[in-house]
Amino acid sequence: MPAITSLTAESIFFAVNAAIKLSHNVRKAYAQSLRSKALILPLPGIDPNIKIHTIIRFFDDHPDFVGTVRRLEVLHEEASGTLTLKKEEDLKEYKEYYLAFNGVEEGDGFKLEVNSEDLVHLLRIRQWERGREEHQTVLQLVAGTIVELGIDYFLQVPGALNQKSAHGQILYQFLEGLDEIDFSKNKDIKKELSQHLLPSLFTAAAESVAALSPKIANDEKVQAFIKVTAKGIANDVFERSKDMKAHQRQDAVHWGQVMMRSMINHAGHFVFSAPEELFDTNRPVSEIIEKSGIILLNTILDDQSDKVAFRKALSPETLDNMARATLQVVAEHPNVLSGEHGIQKIVSEVAIAVQQEDFLRRGFLPELTRIVLEKSAGHLDLLWKKSTDGPEHLLVIAIQQALEILSQKPLDAPWRPAFTKGNLLEVLEEVLDEVVANPAWITDEVRGRPILSEVFDATFSALDSIPKGERLTAEVIQWLLRHNLEVALTSRTVLDTVKWGGDQLEISILQKALELSLSVVFPKTGGPNVNRLNLLADLMDYVMEAILKQHPNENGLILADLILFNSGIDYSQGFNPQLADQITD
Repeated sequence: MPAITSLTAESIFFAVNAAIKLSHNVRKAYAQSLRSKALILPLPGIDPNIKIHTIIRFFDDHPDFVGTVRRLEVLHEEASGTLTLKKEEDLKEYKEYYLAFNGVEEGDGFKLEVNSEDLVHLLRIRQWERGREEHQTVLQLVAGTIVELGIDYFLQVPGALNQKSAHGQILYQFLEGLDEIDFSKNKDIKKELSQHLLPSLFTAAAESVAALSPKIANDEKVQAFIKVTAKGIANDVFERSKDMKAHQRQDAVHWGQVMMRSMINHAGHFVFSAPEELFDTNRPVSEIIEKSGIILLNTILDDQSDKVAFRKALSPETLDNMARATLQVVAEHPNVLSGEHGIQKIVSEVAIAVQQEDFLRRGFLPELTRIVLEKSAGHLDLLWKKSTDGPEHLLVIAIQQALEILSQKPLDAPWRPAFTKGNLLEVLEEVLDEVVANPAWITDEVRGRPILSEVFDATFSALDSIPKGERLTAEVIQWLLRHNLEVALTSRTVLDTVKWGGDQLEISILQKALELSLSVVFPKTGGPNVNRLNLLADLMDYVMEAILKQHPNENGLILADLILFNSGIDYSQGFNPQLADQITD
């Protein structure tokens, strides 16, 4: 007989609240009776050798008891028809039901603490725990465990598990979501996984829901969000479990619990920031919400040898940040849940872009994924580029190109800038802002490469020329990159190449202009007795703004070389732009 959707959640709620109001000893007995082989409630003394006719007559007189516990109904029907029960075990169980209900009805001391309704829910959960009912849901299999957890947790928070309260309604919806899971395949895995997964999800939900404000918890959309999220996460782990080994199932349970916490934490923000039409679309909102969490869980649990193992790079905190960013994108673009422009494609492509071991070890993967998702929100339709291999996300390309250049370690260069994690994330976030503002940095190419790559390459190649022992801080390099991007945006011709020097090697105008400026600030011998960073800023501004913008070609470089090295300007007191103007005029 299929379970009534709300019956399991209702019984769990009732049993927890019934136990909480009991005295310590009776509460302990109540909780132990949920899963023990025999009822250990302090029932009044009743003759245990009672005849079966007396039991049948008692339940005939109390049909309301029989109708509320399915297992009792089955036993009573058989006993009434044959006036006996063939199995000794069944007869013992039938007597146990009689002793319990009759004890509550007739017992004086016990009656004050436990009533018949309390007992109904206790026995109902007990029959589920013992697998006495056909077609049991995964939640029913562990209902006793959930009640025990609930007693321990909510004993410290009186009144919190009230079905009429905002937080109680959320937990009720959460349990209903778990009760709707259909997992009939492989009963052994079903029971084993239920015992680990559902209690973990319940613990995460109880703790996370308690932190929600009453306003958020009372919102029906938030409650629906949590219900379908719980169902989606649990169902996804169940479906995967049939192909997993025991240790892999434990790992899946852990990440399912972490994901449940994150989704509840951000439920209110998602619901209140999502446009109203999101909840009025033809596409069921449950599908939209459910897949939001499943996408990230799939990314974590997917074990593909040719891709980065996402879970190795994640922590609960970084996953929480990714969940928030994912929901932000989904709220604005529900269509990203599937298709070739979907979130899962974005996340997996970031993982491929950040597969260099050093970047993985330093924890860049989850942070960069979060940044890409956050920057995508509000601009998603503009950030895809067609290619022969299918659509490519522009921000992922930007990260891939930038990291490729940053990870290079040329053997002949005296040094290459070493960024801290924070510095590098700032650089990359600033680059992504530039791409969002102007997608042409990636879509437009120079010599078959995105403009962004050319600017990065020119900047870092020029930095390779700084003498050994000299260093620029990460902040200065960030400024240089920003400055060079602005110059290239104004005049793309600075990325053209010219033949320069005695060996007539081809070099971009931008790179050579930067090399010339750096060689004044950091000469091989000695150096100007001024603040070098101020001098570099003055020289870069003048060379780029006053010279190359007017002459974005080889003539501009010749003029820059003249000003910097053959003008007689004394740099020991800084740069004199007025004198330089006179020379150029």
